[in-house]
Amino acid sequence: MYWPGHWASPETIDFHALICTVCPQYLSLREVSDIIDQLSGEQWLKDRQILWSGIPFEEAQTYAKNHDMQTLTIAMGPLMDKGNPACLKSQKSVKEWSNYVRGASLIFSWRINTSGKITTLLVPPPPNRFNPSRRTSFQEIEEPVIKGLLSPRTVDRIMIAHPTVKEAGDLTYQYWPVDEQHNWIEQNGIEKEAGRKWRKVNGAKEKKLALNGQSLPQYMGNLSPAMMTVALLKRWFTRVWSARSYHH
Repeated sequence: MYWPGHWASPETIDFHALICTVCPQYLSLREVSDIIDQLSGEQWLKDRQILWSGIPFEEAQTYAKNHDMQTLTIAMGPLMDKGNPACLKSQKSVKEWSNYVRGASLIFSWRINTSGKITTLLVPPPPNRFNPSRRTSFQEIEEPVIKGLLSPRTVDRIMIAHPTVKEAGDLTYQYWPVDEQHNWIEQNGIEKEAGRKWRKVNGAKEKKLALNGQSLPQYMGNLSPAMMTVALLKRWFTRVWSARSYHH
């Protein structure tokens, strides 16, 4: 794993790792720029992000709205609103849109990891909380990133809730760094597994996340990849230092 040690700023290292990972396997640099802008504005609610896996989309959205929190879809705003011109879904094939969502998920997780201390995960209740395939977006992308794959920093805690258990949907417990599911089981027992069907993950196994220094995509409008990277870094550092100046 390549870490540019001569770059002293942690923000620079984190951002470099993100760019080298997400481009070009998921997103173009222009798409990365738009997503980072969206996830860096005033609408970002620090430490109130939700990741989810193995439960219905509507269940995750409802939980987030009821608790004033943000799923990826909520945080992305117009970029994932099919009725908004800023959403690129209508311009992409099914596979291209899938890659876009995975890239956005990676950036969402990176923002959680580099800007906050805690996040909440929504999954089915014990004993089997995660898809046995180990190939969901949470397992392959989000969890590794929030645990520090792209940064020496990590969130302090990952909390879990099980919103599909109506009488206990608001209860949370720590999943990481120490899994305390026994606390939830002591209060609520173990769900019977009869009838649960895990989502089948189709297709060839996705590429694992990997930092790479290969050439960046060549379709960035009038800017070369190198110049686009410089522009992105400049805008990122302007935002970082402006925030520091404001708080100090």
